[in-house]
Amino acid sequence: MSSETLENLSIKLIDGDRGKNYPKQSDFFDKSDCLFLSAKNVTKNGFEFADCLYISKEKDEQLRAGKLERNDIVLTTRGTIGNSGLYDSSININNVRINSGMIILRPDTSIWNPRFLYFLLNSDLVEKQILALTSGSAVPQLPARDLRKFILPKVPLGKQNKIVEVIGGIVDKAKSNSAINQTLEQMAQALFKSWFVDFEPVKAKIAVLEAGGSQEDATLAAMTVISGKDTDALVVFECEHPQQYAELKATAELFPSAMQESELGEIPEGWRSGSVTNVTDKVFSGGTPTTTKSEYWNGEFHWFSSGETRNSVITNTEKTITKLGVEQSSTKESVLGDVLIASAGQGHTRGQTSLNMINTYINQSVVAVRPKKTIFTCWLYMNLRSRYEEMRAISDSHSSRGSLTTKLVSGMPVVIPGEKILQKFEKSIFPLFDSVKHSQREIDSLTQLRDTLLPKLLSGEITLPEAEQAVSEAEHV
Repeated sequence: MSSETLENLSIKLIDGDRGKNYPKQSDFFDKSDCLFLSAKNVTKNGFEFADCLYISKEKDEQLRAGKLERNDIVLTTRGTIGNSGLYDSSININNVRINSGMIILRPDTSIWNPRFLYFLLNSDLVEKQILALTSGSAVPQLPARDLRKFILPKVPLGKQNKIVEVIGGIVDKAKSNSAINQTLEQMAQALFKSWFVDFEPVKAKIAVLEAGGSQEDATLAAMTVISGKDTDALVVFECEHPQQYAELKATAELFPSAMQESELGEIPEGWRSGSVTNVTDKVFSGGTPTTTKSEYWNGEFHWFSSGETRNSVITNTEKTITKLGVEQSSTKESVLGDVLIASAGQGHTRGQTSLNMINTYINQSVVAVRPKKTIFTCWLYMNLRSRYEEMRAISDSHSSRGSLTTKLVSGMPVVIPGEKILQKFEKSIFPLFDSVKHSQREIDSLTQLRDTLLPKLLSGEITLPEAEQAVSEAEHV
C-alpha cells in the first residue's frame, strides 16, 4: 500500500488564535457560551469533559482561529503531545475552541473517514514518528511544519469504512466498559463520603437521640442512611431478606452515637486523628532505568510511570523492563494493594491516584503507599483519591519543584475509623473494585487487539473477515 506525507493527503492543519485576544485567566468561566479546550480535555483515550473551562460569546467572537467543526480531530502539540480527540456527532457540545498547545486536523471527507484518520493518529505508526521528533526534548513540541511531513498510508475510502466497522466496535466496547467503571467508582466514592467525610450515619443517630428517640430508633435512622431505604421500605426488606437486614443493622450499630473534638475538628466518638503514616507500612518512590540501553527495556517486569495514574485501577502497564533494568536502576517494586500517586508530571497529572492490582516497578515520579492492613486498602485509596486538589496545593507550597514527596504524603492528616467499620466498608466496596478490575482488564485486552489489528489490516497481513473473527473471539473470552 502506498504512502504519502500528510500535507499531500487532503488534510488541513488549523492553529488556534495566539494573538492579543488570546484568553487570560480572568476570561475563563465554569459555564458560558464557548468551551475552550485545555490539556486535560484531550487525553490518550480521546476527549474528556469532566472538568471544563468556558469563554464568553464576546471573547469567542474576538478570536479569529481555532473553532472546531464536526469531524475535526484535535491533536495536542506541546507538553504532553500526541493525545487526540475526534469531534464527531457523539459530542453534544456545539461551540468549541482549541488552546495554543493544540492543532486541528480537518480531513476532506470525500477522501477520509474521519474516524479512520483518528485511529491512524493513535496508531504505533504515528506514535513512532512523534517519538522520533521529540525524544530528548525538555519541553516536547510538535510544530505544524513537522506534522506536515508525517508519513501516512493512502487507503481507499471503502476500505477505511470497513476498517472503522471492525476497529470501531472494539473502541466502542472499551468506551462502554470505561463508562461502567466510572459509575461503579462514583458509587464507591459516594459511600466513602457518606461514612468517612460527612459522617452521615453518625449524625443521623445523634439527631434522633437529641430529639428524645431511643438507641433503637437511632440505629434505624442510621440504617436508612446506609441503605438508602426509608423506614417503610426497611420493614418490607426485613420480611423479604431477614439475613441481609440483620447484617445492615449490625453495620449501623458499629457507628458511634456522638462526636468528639480532635486536632482535625469534630470526629465520631472513638475514632482518632492521625496521618497517613499511621495506617501504612511504607511510603516510597522508584526510578527509571537508563532509556539509552535497550537491554533494560521490553522485559518480563511491569514498569509504571506517573502518566498512567489516569487509570483508577492498574491492571497493566504501557512499558516493561528486564531483570537487568531492575538491578541497575533505583526503581522499586509496588505490589497488589498499594495506592499509587503521581508526584510529578505534565499538566494535571500530579496528584492523580490509582489502586494497584498487579506487581509493578515504578518510576521516580510515582509515590507508592502501602497500607498496614488489607482493611485499610480501599478506604485509603478512596481517601487519597478524593484529595487531588489538596495534594497539588501542599506540593506547590512545600516543594521548590512543586513535586509531591514521600514525606508530604506520609504527613497528610486522616481521620481513622474503628477497624470493625473498616472491615464492613472493605466488604461492601471490594466487589465494586473487583468488577472495575475485570472490566479494566477487558479494556486492556481490547486496546491491545485494536493496536494489533490496525497495522495488520493496513499491510494486508490479515483480511477484514479474519479481523472480524478475531474481534468476535475476543468478545466471547
